[in-house]
Amino acid sequence: MIRWSFGEAASGLARRTHVDPRHGPIGRSAARGQVVFHGIQHPNPQETERKAVTETTALSRELGLDGRTVFFNDWVPYAERENYLLEADVGVSLHRDHLETRFSFRTRFLDYVWAGLPIVATRGDVLSDQVRADGLGVVVEPNDVDGVAQAILTLLDTPNVREAFRSRFGQAAAASRWMS
Repeated sequence: MIRWSFGEAASGLARRTHVDPRHGPIGRSAARGQVVFHGIQHPNPQETERKAVTETTALSRELGLDGRTVFFNDWVPYAERENYLLEADVGVSLHRDHLETRFSFRTRFLDYVWAGLPIVATRGDVLSDQVRADGLGVVVEPNDVDGVAQAILTLLDTPNVREAFRSRFGQAAAASRWMS
């Protein structure tokens, strides 16, 4: 299973890398896995639905993937997120090349490290630097649709992918702890 937080997919990368049959691992072969998008509704109720969400859900329905290999969820309650993290094979966190990206600290990375979940991330922030330096997954260029799909497929094709990364995540988790 590929876990994707939809909050970061406003650029439409989710549609192109996961659902579109020309690019995504699900489009190329439904047997490769399932994609679970979390947070398709913006947490601010005054925000209107985003174009990328509408396009991605429509394409998924059109291709007959919705509810079969592509799933759309609202925000997962904090106490339940570990269930999804421990079930997933790959965690995805993609962002635009932007100043906000460089100075963000996305807590989903900490969730992925906690769960020992190999990561596909875009270059541009301190956490993607850590993914690259510590060998926690694959870092791709922003907006590199084919690179994202290939990175996901590479991780999905790694036998016992979580076991292959276990020691690296153990070290990264230890470095991320602090004493209370």
